[in-house]
Amino acid sequence: ENRTRSTADLWQIQGNISKELFTLPGGPLQVAVGAAYRKESIDNPSANPQNDAYPYDRYYGVNSVGAVGSRNVKSAFFEINAPVLDQLVINGSGRYDDYSSGQSNFSPKIGAKFSPIQQFSLRGTFSKGFRIPSFNEANGLPTTGYVTRSLDPSIPAQAAFIAAHGGNSYATSQFSVGNTSTGNPDLDPEKSTSWTLGAIFEPTSRINFTVDYFNIKVKGLINAASSAGAFEQYYENNGAVTIPGVVVRPGLADNDNPAALPQIGFIEVSYQNADEQRVSGIDFGANARFPLGGNATFITSADASYLLKFEKQTTDG
Repeated sequence: ENRTRSTADLWQIQGNISKELFTLPGGPLQVAVGAAYRKESIDNPSANPQNDAYPYDRYYGVNSVGAVGSRNVKSAFFEINAPVLDQLVINGSGRYDDYSSGQSNFSPKIGAKFSPIQQFSLRGTFSKGFRIPSFNEANGLPTTGYVTRSLDPSIPAQAAFIAAHGGNSYATSQFSVGNTSTGNPDLDPEKSTSWTLGAIFEPTSRINFTVDYFNIKVKGLINAASSAGAFEQYYENNGAVTIPGVVVRPGLADNDNPAALPQIGFIEVSYQNADEQRVSGIDFGANARFPLGGNATFITSADASYLLKFEKQTTDG
């Protein structure tokens, strides 16, 4: 019988003040400011059996991840709504977040809506955002799963390894390699830039159609580092592996050839800020409301999205 208890806790206090300052040609200028404090924590222990040789490593058996961490977040934010003209409304907002884990960011947004006639409007937004690393990405406990590998004597570096061990069973038999994943407390937040441009068609007060183009770019995308090539590089470089975000540990030594390079033992992979993602597309929408008499109203809507681009650029280009 194996029991674990995982807990996640969050509490927040927030306050804001809003006020109409003065009147513009299109209506009152409205301003709001606020602040918040949030505390969040997680204790998700691993249910896998303990590794006495390396107490902080857990071999895969029951659950694949475990994470322990806590942080508090201080935030301040504002919003301004300015009806500059009867036909033009501008909205601006921003939020600053400061995390006790060392990350901070200011996220601004500005939008505008222009309505030359009642039946037609143009709208657009520009904003910047960010995503903090999750507890698992930043504080994940090491977890190891095993795969069975064998050397290929047709590859020169691996053939040389077999020869250095005299072609014994240690070098020629199948063996297990541990693939270990772990968190990275030095991660930066992902940061995004996005903008939209669209139109609203409202032939009647009961029917409207919308079409919006969106474009989103995310930098510093958090991904697990790729261990591709680590196995081969270990034997080519006498145990040295230089792939970013990847650490390789040797396995048990060959009793018959203790001075020779041991078989590869563990490939440890952590998370890193490496990739960039670009997404763009078009959203369509239609909405209608029809009174049926009395207190009954029939409401119907339709939505569709067309994806123009979804690209990811990795560190190798």
